Amino acid sequence: MNRNQNKTTRPIITIPPTAMNKIFDFIGLVGIVIMFVVIIQSFSALPNTIPVHFNIAGEPDGWGSKYTFWVFPILGLIMYIILTIVNKFPHTYNYVWPINEQNAAQQYRLATQLMSFLKIEIIALFTYLEWQGIRIGLGIASGLGIVFAPAFLFILLGTISLYFWQAYQAR
Repeated sequence: MNRNQNKTTRPIITIPPTAMNKIFDFIGLVGIVIMFVVIIQSFSALPNTIPVHFNIAGEPDGWGSKYTFWVFPILGLIMYIILTIVNKFPHTYNYVWPINEQNAAQQYRLATQLMSFLKIEIIALFTYLEWQGIRIGLGIASGLGIVFAPAFLFILLGTISLYFWQAYQAR
């Protein structure tokens, strides 16, 4: 955020959700439902000790209770609710470039799209970690895979980089 600009001086406008935002929100909800369904269906078959931490190569290096898997859908749901609420107030976000009457609508739209997309990326991460952790616990898989961490970081940083490029163009 520009240090010379107070958040209270920004235009407060309502940004109606775009079709893309609605699709992202729906995908996020589907991901949360999938997490709950997967854990409910597989919980009784899981051993009492399951992988709860992985090293950079995607190999399990920490073990804990199978109840740990409930963290993914619960945290995913809480995060979904919080980010959905926060997304209604884009004028309160920190921005790199000053927000004014001319660029507010476009900057807010880009920021709300970023938040929606990050929301589904994080839910997809939780869903994958839960699913793969269950597979490891059941002896079907041995780890997350060597490509997991770099691929997730590439996707996350790619999303954020695209946002900054678009926001720079709209300043």
